[in-house]
Amino acid sequence: NLSRRMSWVRTNPLFFPKHDLSYLGSSPSDKSSSGSRSSNDLNQLISESEIGKYFEYDGDVWERVLEQDAWSIAKGSYILRQDGYEPFAARISSMPGKGQMIRPKSKPSLEKEQWPDLKVLAHRQ
Repeated sequence: NLSRRMSWVRTNPLFFPKHDLSYLGSSPSDKSSSGSRSSNDLNQLISESEIGKYFEYDGDVWERVLEQDAWSIAKGSYILRQDGYEPFAARISSMPGKGQMIRPKSKPSLEKEQWPDLKVLAHRQ
């Protein structure tokens, strides 16, 4: 019976989507990850930038903005963060019938249920 169930699971992948969380950087407790240097640089840039000031990161110019809810902001490119995770760049768009879509650079879209407290920290100019 168990082997039949596993066979069914393997033949119905739409019911079991894979979620790649590696694009989110390391959690604060994981300081040994290879991406922590750039995440620390971004954390430092954000913390040193006053609201309304510009900074350069990853070849783009960003404007530091007041923290806002990412799920209700206008479309564009932003630096986002949720408590417990390092900041990351993402593109926000709006799709009819789907609402806001947040997609980190070269990664799949995020689900609002998994990222309810996602905040915007900076906007790309």
